[in-house]
Amino acid sequence: MKLGPSSPSFHYTGLDGLWKSAAVWGVIGIFCQVFSPVPLVVLVLVIFGGILAGGVCAWWILKMQTRWMNPTRLAAAAIMCGFVIAFRPGYSVLGSLAMGSFLFASIHLTLGILGKMALARLSQSHGRLLESIGAMTASPPPVEKDADSTRHAFLAALPQPLRDEIAGTFVPAIIIDPGEIDEELPAEVSSFGGRPVMEPGLPRPHRDGRPMDFLARINLSEVADLLPAGSPRIGLLSFFYDPEQPWGSDPEDRGSGCILYSPHPADCHTVEMDRPSSPRQAIGFRREIVQSIPEELEERFYTHFRSLAPKEYARLEILQERALEPLSFANRLVSHPQPVQNAMDPELKTACHAYGLPAETPWMMVLQLDSVSEQEWCWGDAGCLYFWIPEDDWRAARFDRPWVVLQCT
Repeated sequence: MKLGPSSPSFHYTGLDGLWKSAAVWGVIGIFCQVFSPVPLVVLVLVIFGGILAGGVCAWWILKMQTRWMNPTRLAAAAIMCGFVIAFRPGYSVLGSLAMGSFLFASIHLTLGILGKMALARLSQSHGRLLESIGAMTASPPPVEKDADSTRHAFLAALPQPLRDEIAGTFVPAIIIDPGEIDEELPAEVSSFGGRPVMEPGLPRPHRDGRPMDFLARINLSEVADLLPAGSPRIGLLSFFYDPEQPWGSDPEDRGSGCILYSPHPADCHTVEMDRPSSPRQAIGFRREIVQSIPEELEERFYTHFRSLAPKEYARLEILQERALEPLSFANRLVSHPQPVQNAMDPELKTACHAYGLPAETPWMMVLQLDSVSEQEWCWGDAGCLYFWIPEDDWRAARFDRPWVVLQCT
């Protein structure tokens, strides 16, 4: 909320949304009270506990600046468990559900209301004091006119030599944009899904006796101008994956993915399948700047981040969010990956072992695929799929040593 023309703004959103969960749990709690009434003494204790916990949480927010924490949930859960143990009515499952849902709703609602009231009151009456102790941030920096300017503003807020190191983590990538479902696309045109396109006489890939799922075809001539130096620029790549979805973390996962290369796309034909294929979906390609940062450099960046005074911390946080927000592109071709979890160095060392390659062999990510609803792709728990091959193999247009990694949250 604004404090006045010359006053700073208070930016804290940690308590937003609590009323939503309170409403849901409250309906459940009220319904269950028909079967298991809550004693009056418990309601009194709930209100008292909520007031106490609300005050503690308001103090904690102002003292510790917990922008990324929601202490009310921890407090609510702890108080709920304590009351359920002390006042479990009826010794029944339904009674426990009623007590738990009612208390959770009451405490969430109490903390949400009291927490917001406390923050608003303190902001109005002690704005200057809160600013001085760092619980408030000054007005956010102006919004830049484009992505390049936003990135430069973020980098300008960093000290040397960290600035130059972070600048080097912004790299070009080829982004794949899924388009409309179109079963009438010519066979050699790049797309997701559909039936496989293969050279005459070439069998469809299998693993352990089961046919592999066909995922995508990429006609390299369509993206020739976007590919890095040394890349093959003609031919059709067809990507297949084991429907059992191996993780790519074990040497036995060798062969879980397949990349077929056809140097003459016009000679390929559509292969019939023994089960319905996924819909064929048009795709487009574009060049964008993304960030690929090593874990060691990322840790040094956040060490610097945490060392800042509150106002500088808040300003850098806003600049970072603006610079990185547009860079989340999960479908990529011949680019640095966007890991869902950590860097995939351990999986690639496993791949080296499985193929008998030197452990220091560099790898190229050929394709990253997101979980796409139109294709009914769901990699693990809505994660991403990464197709890798050794860099030398990529430059030689050799695709018989792929390694597929699956990551999800």
